[in-house]
Amino acid sequence: MIAGLWAGSKGTDEESFTIRIPINISPSSRITTTPGESPLNIAGRPAAIFEEHGYYILEVYGFRSEEAAHESLPSIQASVVWAALRHGISLPFSRQPATVIYDELLVNAENELTRHFLEKGWDRLDGYYRSGHTVIKPEHKRLYVEHVGNLKLVPNVRDHELARTLDEASEFPHPEKLFHDENENLRRALNTYMSSFSQFDANARFLTLVIVLEILNPDRQAPQHVKDTVDQLRAQVKELRNTYDKDEPSSRYEDYDYLLDRLRHLKDESIRRGIGSLVAEKLQADPEVSDPESLGQAAMKIYDLRSRLVHSGAVDEGEVQEALRRLMLIIPRVLAVMVLQATHDT
Repeated sequence: MIAGLWAGSKGTDEESFTIRIPINISPSSRITTTPGESPLNIAGRPAAIFEEHGYYILEVYGFRSEEAAHESLPSIQASVVWAALRHGISLPFSRQPATVIYDELLVNAENELTRHFLEKGWDRLDGYYRSGHTVIKPEHKRLYVEHVGNLKLVPNVRDHELARTLDEASEFPHPEKLFHDENENLRRALNTYMSSFSQFDANARFLTLVIVLEILNPDRQAPQHVKDTVDQLRAQVKELRNTYDKDEPSSRYEDYDYLLDRLRHLKDESIRRGIGSLVAEKLQADPEVSDPESLGQAAMKIYDLRSRLVHSGAVDEGEVQEALRRLMLIIPRVLAVMVLQATHDT
């Protein structure tokens, strides 16, 4: 059921297009918007951030064509991701733009849903778009926004601070690369990080944040001397296995075969060590981190805590809260470095 319709464009004679990105209001992040007119500047264009029916709306104005707006959309979207990481807040949005639907609708005083458009001097509507979708809208058309109801954003960031960070990210040389296939794992990690802000239970949020690091785990191989030792063990087990008939009932052949498979996985670096290496390596590129190695060690201890929580549940609440605090220091910085690398690599 439609909960409301309201003006969704300026309806002016001058042809221009606007990028409109609705950002879901989450229970754990807040943007303080400046009352009244608050023109911002993002990537050299006028912009605004405001609240509207359960969303924060980011609008960037002044595109001369729909094609020009589409070309700039990845840069603006990458800027939103960057701002979320730098300010430690959740800014979830829909990436793929929806289509503006053109469908002429006459406005008259008897239609309860549309009669308020008469106050704008509109006697007809040219079409509409839905409130929760990213769109590129033509301001020169008379559009309405269709709202079908949405719920409900607490670090607090002022709109001007957010705009400065969005503008900073507009200088990335290759923002579109953030959305290329080779960065699919990074995007999944970003989405998982954003979703953690909606977790109310400390244990659930802790596990969700550890999953971010697991997604980013580079799956490296163990050092050569470890692999050599594993190969020697596998050769011994294989020799022992082959003394048994695999077709004989109750044979130990299958048990040793299973052990061989387990040993094979020891040639890969453990998830625990992989996460530690990832954190230390990425934070080498963060000038605000003085000791990335210690944060890599901390990430491994956090993964140990995760294992205890998942497998035994015998974890002190204070340990989880401290691990959450450290994760909220580590993860946004790791992701920010990776976003920078993704959007700057040639």
